Amino acid sequence: MLAHINVGLLAMLLLAFSLSGKESNQITDELKHRVQKKVQDFTISEEMQKRAVQLKSVTESETFKIKQKQYETRVKNLLSGEAVQFGEEQEEQPVMTRDKLILFISSSIPQPTLRRYARAMEKVGGLLVLRGTVGDPHKLQPTVRFMEHILKKDDLCAPPDCDYLGTHVTIDPRLFTRNRIKQVPALIFVEDMDMTNYIDKKEGDGMPESTQFIVYGDASLKGLATELHRLSKNERLLKVIKRM
Repeated sequence: MLAHINVGLLAMLLLAFSLSGKESNQITDELKHRVQKKVQDFTISEEMQKRAVQLKSVTESETFKIKQKQYETRVKNLLSGEAVQFGEEQEEQPVMTRDKLILFISSSIPQPTLRRYARAMEKVGGLLVLRGTVGDPHKLQPTVRFMEHILKKDDLCAPPDCDYLGTHVTIDPRLFTRNRIKQVPALIFVEDMDMTNYIDKKEGDGMPESTQFIVYGDASLKGLATELHRLSKNERLLKVIKRM
């Protein structure tokens, strides 16, 4: 029944972990005998067989393959530093504009606040930026879960069976350094930001120029953007604010 389980190979793998360095460099008659003995002694219970058949059925289903592909895409985007979007299709695509509001965030900000920011940023095609991964820097799953939670349209749904906002999220400590961001949330406005170049780095590092105007504080996105306009007097920013 278990067509995809090679018992002999499994025994070899189990045995390999117990070999010394010297044993691993040569295959003796004694070693062959030990492997054969492992294969003969290895048994699979009826319960294990049932579970294996069920698992095989699940992993070969189209639903599982779609979910697997979505997760692989998320991890690939995180590893490459690209902006991460969840879900293959979005009901509402973010506004495409080269003038960008960039909001610097961290996992220390309350999630209800982050979710409000994410919804507001979707309307103006803005970018949310984290300094680094969430939790253990050697594990991506906590960061993926963090992003999923703040981008879910329905807070009660269980990933990956959720609809997500089209807001872009990325991890980029360079943006923090270039703009001298010391605390979050912090908002800046960048004109003519080439997102394609920023992601693909076709020219230089793709980074937008630093800005002298930064607004800090736990206020609404519109409130932060309005204060940023008061400081900068930037009329292009005013056009973005009117879309909120």
